[in-house]
Amino acid sequence: MTKEKATEHIQVKLTPTEFKPFGDILESTNLKRGTLFKKVILSREIEIAVNNKNNPDKERVVFLANKASNNINQIAKSINQAYRGGIVNERLYIETLNKLISLEKLFSGAIDKC
Repeated sequence: MTKEKATEHIQVKLTPTEFKPFGDILESTNLKRGTLFKKVILSREIEIAVNNKNNPDKERVVFLANKASNNINQIAKSINQAYRGGIVNERLYIETLNKLISLEKLFSGAIDKC
């Protein structure tokens, strides 16, 4: 597998107020600007831009949700492919989808409580 070279450029200007949450993250993580914004855009981790220093519970829940989201997406994709390929029956497919929906509701509820 060959590594694709990044050739597309994106340029955005932010006001100091818009940039402040990102500046706080840059200071606390030692990431470069390009690395941070690439992570935010590609992983759709919008919550990373929120300054959660005053609420460590929410920060932890968001961290766990971001960490789990990739695995949850992989489970959803694999069960969907198996169902379409006739490997998984409809009952198991629906049960798995319901579990994934329950996880989503639990994470959303936990974030709302923080």
